[in-house]
Amino acid sequence: MPWWAGANPNTTTEECYGKADRIHELFQNRHYFPLFVASTRNNLPALRALLDGKADVNMRTLRHTALFTSCKLGHEACARLLLERKADPELVHPDATKMPVNALMASAAEGRVTCAQLLLEWKANIDYATNPGNMTSLIAACYRNRVNTVRVLLDAKANASIRSTTKEGYTALETARDAGHEEVVNILWAAGVRV
Repeated sequence: MPWWAGANPNTTTEECYGKADRIHELFQNRHYFPLFVASTRNNLPALRALLDGKADVNMRTLRHTALFTSCKLGHEACARLLLERKADPELVHPDATKMPVNALMASAAEGRVTCAQLLLEWKANIDYATNPGNMTSLIAACYRNRVNTVRVLLDAKANASIRSTTKEGYTALETARDAGHEEVVNILWAAGVRV
């Protein structure tokens, strides 16, 4: 397994520097690239070396950026480094009909509370809604029963009245209620959500 794929997550930054430029050059025009793999494997030294070697922090695979992947998998240190290096938390798939989800929605749906908090600190759009579907991070967290993430989003003033345009057309409260997520319903109700 190559060093950038996470074979040794304790690889020092110095060991990575000599290889980062060459590896990035080999993969930069492909759908599978080292920055994405390093973020997937939570390999912070490799990620840092690739970024220092001028890897494009916002490069996408067929669907995702390294930031999206780090947040979806809960790799907070990698996500923080990517944000510090100017990763755009709002990037979605260029064909929004295929993958309209941003990094905050991915972290909310997966219940990655620390990554959701990090993205909110970096001013990610809390009420970003997919097109099509009009799904938000709060609706996704309610649907997936991510109790702590729902709390974080409500504390950050997520708009609970946004209605999805799926066939059900549910709000966050209606989504949680229909899914049978009683604790999430109670949290929303306690926060004053009535729609």
